[in-house]
Amino acid sequence: MSPSGRAVAPGLAGAKDSLGDLADALRDACKLSEAMLELPSVGIGGWSGLGRVFERELRRSEAARLIVADYAGDSPGPLEPLEALARRLKPDDLGDDMAVVFDGFARLLELLRFIEVSLVGDSHLKRLLPVFALVHEETRALLDFIEARALRVEGVEP
Repeated sequence: MSPSGRAVAPGLAGAKDSLGDLADALRDACKLSEAMLELPSVGIGGWSGLGRVFERELRRSEAARLIVADYAGDSPGPLEPLEALARRLKPDDLGDDMAVVFDGFARLLELLRFIEVSLVGDSHLKRLLPVFALVHEETRALLDFIEARALRVEGVEP
């Protein structure tokens, strides 16, 4: 069990080379999509064919299954006290903004937990670079949101 009371997913410890294969499938799908966008015309069959091939790769990917399983188990329990606090904040805009901030931090903590469990299970750090990149990107976006919105709510002094 994690400190939040939620069972910890096995991370990528058992995924072997699956995360690398998943990254390759994503990269290939992006390259194909970009090439198709440059064509003067692509029929619906071309796009749906690409979608079916990519979906098949996702179904075969152990890493994709682990990632989906980790997020499918999210329960509202651990965040409930923070959500209740956000609902009580005045003005209402501040409460709404704080709910976004709390959700963002909770998601970042889940990603970091996923990394921790994966590394403890002997997953290679290099395989987790896309997850680290996601943590970095989401952290920057959350900081931008806090600076642009949450710190500038009318009726609240900094």
